[in-house]
Amino acid sequence: MNILILQKNAGKAGAQNSLRRLLSSEVFRKQNVLVVTGTQGWFLDQVKSLGIRYISIRYPAYRSLYGKMIGNRIWFSKVIRELKKIDFVPDILQGNNHFEAPFLHLLKEHFTKAKTVAFIRDPDVNEQDYIKYRSGECDIRIAVSQFMHDSLVWDREAKVFNNGVFENEIYPFSNKSSVYPSRWLVLGNPSKRKGWSDFLSALNFLQESNRLNDVKQIVFTGMPSGNQLIEYQNRCRSFKDKINLEFVPFFDNLGEACQDFDLIIQPSRSESFGMALLEACCAGKCVVSSRTGVAEKLILNPNLLFEPCEVSGLVASLEYVLSNWQNIGDDRKEMLQIVRENYSTERNAGKIIKLYEQMLG
Repeated sequence: MNILILQKNAGKAGAQNSLRRLLSSEVFRKQNVLVVTGTQGWFLDQVKSLGIRYISIRYPAYRSLYGKMIGNRIWFSKVIRELKKIDFVPDILQGNNHFEAPFLHLLKEHFTKAKTVAFIRDPDVNEQDYIKYRSGECDIRIAVSQFMHDSLVWDREAKVFNNGVFENEIYPFSNKSSVYPSRWLVLGNPSKRKGWSDFLSALNFLQESNRLNDVKQIVFTGMPSGNQLIEYQNRCRSFKDKINLEFVPFFDNLGEACQDFDLIIQPSRSESFGMALLEACCAGKCVVSSRTGVAEKLILNPNLLFEPCEVSGLVASLEYVLSNWQNIGDDRKEMLQIVRENYSTERNAGKIIKLYEQMLG
């Protein structure tokens, strides 16, 4: 089966990492896959390392004046020219997010027999986005979690295929390494949607109540810049000389990085899935999360969950951890059974390929 996959952004993010896993699965490796992605970035490096054929090209802003006047057609012509060179005729045109759908439709004009597939990953997508990007006109829409699907009230025909992990990304359970969780890892990135501001507000409250005396280090998975950097520096100033707060580049292997921490926190305000959370849960560590994406499916202790944007709820969850560190129950066996049944990359990749085969007859 010839599968042409569009991935506009080539940086590292949950959508790109999930696609990287899909491309690494045994069943996708058996297909004739070609990826059309950006000109530089983490994802392009991953495609190269996997030995998958690719076209590296700059995507225009589809709805911009430049895109409408000339950019979209230049993109289309370049892609078609490269495909002709290698005699690649796609059976499936797959976009990794809803905003790649317009480019799918451009290619569909040339490859009329191909079927179009749009993955829906953005938690903020709405019905107007569906209309604007023509996502709903694709032959199949795939929501990357049940949580994501439930939000698509205007598209009840969308399929659900969860993101997932490989078996070798599941780590042995780690015994608690200290009497007190002294090293914390905060998931996400500096964008407002990821809730770092909520976490810092909760941290201020805990510091005022002297609950952080034994916390040595808190690491954030992302590097703020510009005005965001100034904002976070100001927010972190009150912890100077008390806790070592660090902002670090994204880890190449989050599960492995989690091994160096006692407590993992996801303060996100919204997630369509929560790939980083899944990786953290599979790392064998204690995880606190907002009730977004797949969090409630994976974290079975309700005391470790809080409502998004509610600082008081986050404070309560962290206080629970600090007060009950040695007595927090181990429900990892049940959680991993859920992971293997519902969030296995290999299993879900196989279901997607089966769907494609059925669609093609």
